Amino acid sequence: TGFQWYADMVLGAFGEPEKSLPLFERAIALDPLAPILKLEYANALSDQGRMADATAINEKLLADHPDFLRSYRMRAELLYQQADLVGALRAVNHAIAREPAGEPAKVDRCRFIAGFGALQEAEGCLGKVAREHSVSDRQRTMQLRLRNVRGDFSTSLSLLDGFAQPDPWARPAYLALNGR
Repeated sequence: TGFQWYADMVLGAFGEPEKSLPLFERAIALDPLAPILKLEYANALSDQGRMADATAINEKLLADHPDFLRSYRMRAELLYQQADLVGALRAVNHAIAREPAGEPAKVDRCRFIAGFGALQEAEGCLGKVAREHSVSDRQRTMQLRLRNVRGDFSTSLSLLDGFAQPDPWARPAYLALNGR
């Protein structure tokens, strides 16, 4: 667990996927049956652009642990990152079918719809999610992205203020993104 958390920190907080890989490999060597470790490792590989390696790990993870639902969302994300929007939507719909009460995959679907440039449809999708689930930071992040793409910068900033666990770097990042 220590190697996993350290690798997550190196990957997420420091943005250094190449330095996180040996840490994930060590965690997997110590606990080869933990599917979360393989999922996080595949995520680090995809952050480095090693999509074929990440996809191979994810496919093996799906075969070995078909009840580990996050791996289905990972499949969708990998397809999305490779600009296979239709494949990503199919995969995320499969993830939703396996976990119909889950909110994360539904928000992912809205993000993928926005990836097609269908912003109105993505907003409708997000509205449906909000009616089915209490509003989460995941939903607020998606709302923020949609507002920012539409040029509604002031709403984007007010959405940041509503986060339950705000990222201290989010406000400066959005200010910089919008030339402020």
